[in-house]
Amino acid sequence: MKHLRLWYMLCHVNIIISCMFIIFYFIDRVNPAMEFMDSTLSKGLLFVFCLSILAASILNARYLFRMMRGNARRQKLQNKTAKGK
Repeated sequence: MKHLRLWYMLCHVNIIISCMFIIFYFIDRVNPAMEFMDSTLSKGLLFVFCLSILAASILNARYLFRMMRGNARRQKLQNKTAKGK
């Protein structure tokens, strides 16, 4: 359950940071002198964003692997019971 809560939190963090980068991009296009895309804040946010995406992807892959493994076990059990009848 903790992993699911962490996954939900990471999904929301990813949405927030990606929205920030979209806003930074458009503000940087309007006023390039402010250098939103070249600032240390943007670089730090990009690093956090990459780590967050990596963690969310690992949790997602782990969840899918467990779900596929559970489905395979369930299918194997159903095949055994069907052969027994």
